[in-house]
Amino acid sequence: MKPSRAITAKLYWPGLIQQYVLLQIFSHLHPMDVLSLSRTTKALRSILLARHARRVWRSNLASVRALPACPPDLTEPEYASLAFDNWCQVSRRRKPPLCILTSSDHMPTSLV
Repeated sequence: MKPSRAITAKLYWPGLIQQYVLLQIFSHLHPMDVLSLSRTTKALRSILLARHARRVWRSNLASVRALPACPPDLTEPEYASLAFDNWCQVSRRRKPPLCILTSSDHMPTSLV
């Protein structure tokens, strides 16, 4: 007897749970947690980096005290990466303990 198609089908968990439920859950997490989730699978990445997920990122970033508003030249995921990641976005190396956040317009041309 051949197993049924439903049994042999590979379960795809984001497809089993509606995206809006996932987004509601993600909106209560810390921005670093959402950033980490967006890097785990292609499915979660596509859900969290879609336009309709901006509300999730905005609510997460707003929940962090003393964090300035997202600059207009960055997306919310880019801003979360800039603020909470341990990696420099320019050199792709580990950030030093003291890191200065600046825009490319104000970046010095040479450092001593």
